[in-house]
Amino acid sequence: MMQADLLFSAEDAAKEVVRQGDAHVSFGKLKIRYVQLWSRCNELRQPDTEEEHVEHVVVRVACIKAFLLLVLDWTIFAGKNNRSVNLMWLLALQDFDELDN
Repeated sequence: MMQADLLFSAEDAAKEVVRQGDAHVSFGKLKIRYVQLWSRCNELRQPDTEEEHVEHVVVRVACIKAFLLLVLDWTIFAGKNNRSVNLMWLLALQDFDELDN
């Protein structure tokens, strides 16, 4: 989920699984990832090539999912320790892949 939905690298996802458990990511890592995705999305606002357009769509959807996951967990679904996000909530956001327009 971290790789497919939030575009984490395989190495970063593996490190986070070891630290947080199978279906969790720390708030700090998720926030950093959101900022990275936001920055990349802004860089690609005016894509020059078809490949950049495709990347923009993928990054934009991942950015939206990261933001919504942060907001949902900070406000509604926070765990007992309030330090990690349950990635199972990404399943509720899976229809956002259709936001490519």
